[in-house]
Amino acid sequence: MDYFNSLGIEYTKLNPFGVGGDPAGWGEPWLFGVPGANGAEFFREVGFDPGQPLSMYNPELIKRYTIGKDGVGYGANVFERTRAAAIEARARAEAEPDTPSKQVAMEFQKAIAAAGGMYWLAELTVPVN
Repeated sequence: MDYFNSLGIEYTKLNPFGVGGDPAGWGEPWLFGVPGANGAEFFREVGFDPGQPLSMYNPELIKRYTIGKDGVGYGANVFERTRAAAIEARARAEAEPDTPSKQVAMEFQKAIAAAGGMYWLAELTVPVN
């Protein structure tokens, strides 16, 4: 499954026209952000084993785990749009005068980087006891 962490949901509220807000335009708005950086603890608490969640911001892992035998990547267009939008948003933020909204955006970007991203993939399984 793919999911946003709660930080990603908060960021889309701040920047609804960014790539994180795109699903709302597709009729699939983000309704819930998984607590925690990558959601692993949350999934364990509700009875699933999340394995190793993969950040959609790690190109090596995405290439390794989401490219099919036909060479087509799962979510590849979303990943590319996310990367391009992040680069563009960072350039705009750096060019903006120092304002409270710029400071908030920069703090979000730092938090997202510290969490390892905001958009994740995980294969959930039910542990056998």
